[in-house]
Amino acid sequence: MSKLTPDQMDDIIFGMGMTHREAAGVLRVPARDLFSWVQGKSEIPDEKATELLKLEESIEDYVEDLMATVDDIVEAKGKPESVPVIRYLGNKVFKEWKPDFFKLFRYHKLYSTVITRARIELKREDIILAPVTFDPDSYQDFLGDKEDSEANRLAWAETVKSETVKTQTVKAEAVEEEPVAEDIAEEDTDAEETASS
Repeated sequence: MSKLTPDQMDDIIFGMGMTHREAAGVLRVPARDLFSWVQGKSEIPDEKATELLKLEESIEDYVEDLMATVDDIVEAKGKPESVPVIRYLGNKVFKEWKPDFFKLFRYHKLYSTVITRARIELKREDIILAPVTFDPDSYQDFLGDKEDSEANRLAWAETVKSETVKTQTVKAEAVEEEPVAEDIAEEDTDAEETASS
């Protein structure tokens, strides 16, 4: 009997934010084998069940680490409205800029799952974990002659987050200034023209 039932394996894969095909890639098995396991057509090999459970455990460990980092910020500076966290999209960027995490997770979406789970936890504490997509060019410009470090990456993310918040505020103000009633009237006229043609 396998360490995981097909339903348990399916739940873990779904909870990690992956498709079956992506999970097959992470587990380094043909997709047809994984489909066969989750459908209960063949038994899940113990080594692959163990590998998946270890990945799930690693995600939980890193969620706790992220939460501890936020706790340190709260202790040092007081409770912030939001805290930036860097998201690495695409395996190429993830592997180049987070090689230690890439070795562990082997897929950028699994690190994004860490962020998503931490965001849910922090929302209960009224703290927004604001993901900032890592942009190597922008970061290199920001870095200049300084050494790459997690502290510098977070400083860069903080500046990007601030710019994003300003942009969103400006857009929101522009939307508020638009005459809403006229927009609705134009939509109604368009709808009438479409109906009559």
